[in-house]
Amino acid sequence: MIRDNQPVVLVIPRDDGLKVSVSGKVYDVPMTPSQMQAMAIRFQEAAMNMLIQERRGVASSLSDALHGSEPVDTNDSIPSH
Repeated sequence: MIRDNQPVVLVIPRDDGLKVSVSGKVYDVPMTPSQMQAMAIRFQEAAMNMLIQERRGVASSLSDALHGSEPVDTNDSIPSH
């Protein structure tokens, strides 16, 4: 999500490393294959942690709803939190 007054950052993987664009200014980041693989693993781990946290938040919201903290949605949708 892009927020107001935040720089736009793009990370572009390439065969020779990364191109990183920050608000339109492009930087070359040379990387070895091992460095690129390590970076890819870090991205995957971060994404998995984000998904886990997101799912825990949904589970907490549903649990709260079922235990009376929030009205239970009768339309089979996930409560918003």
